Amino acid sequence: MILYHGNQDREMVPQYGGGNKNNDYGQGFYTTADIELDKEWAYSGYNKSADGHWLHTYDIDLDKCNVYYLNDDDIMCWLSQLYTHRDVGELGEVQSDRLVKFQDIYYKDLSGYDIIVGWRADDSYFRYAQDFLNGVIYRSTLEEAIRLGNLGIQYFIQSEKAFAELNRIGEPIEVEDYYRNKYVNRDRIARNEYQLKAKNVKYDSQKETIDMILSRY
Repeated sequence: MILYHGNQDREMVPQYGGGNKNNDYGQGFYTTADIELDKEWAYSGYNKSADGHWLHTYDIDLDKCNVYYLNDDDIMCWLSQLYTHRDVGELGEVQSDRLVKFQDIYYKDLSGYDIIVGWRADDSYFRYAQDFLNGVIYRSTLEEAIRLGNLGIQYFIQSEKAFAELNRIGEPIEVEDYYRNKYVNRDRIARNEYQLKAKNVKYDSQKETIDMILSRY
């Protein structure tokens, strides 16, 4: 399978044990199979002084790896991974109690897998997860929100074995400035649409809040 990674480091070499531990699924290497999206993500954390913006291409045989398809689970399981690895910020007593119970119900330890396949998120998208934890949006609003920017699916390279199976194809390709505007516009449109959805949320006893979900357990 062909996978891509966009960033601002032409000389980057994926290393087991590297990466930010506070990303979606923890410390590892994040890729997608969508070349257009990853060209946009070469401009994530845009820095005018960066030495270019680069698309790295890799090949990997998924049949040789133990792959977990997180999107086959309830969306709450995906959310639980975000709550585990991302910084949820300071929580009040109510939110803390919710989070503990939510994690007890939905968290799965995926550390034994080589690769995790699941939805992408970013800092602005994590706002949706925080609002759900705060009880200000419904589950249905959350499900709509995470699809607003069409961020697609990511392939998270996690284990030492998976890193060993990852093979670089060719040299990094410099990504045109055109994709910076695409990245910024995608994020802006998604934020604006979410703000409208969140603002127009009205009480509906038939829609699930986090407290309603937790009350069933």
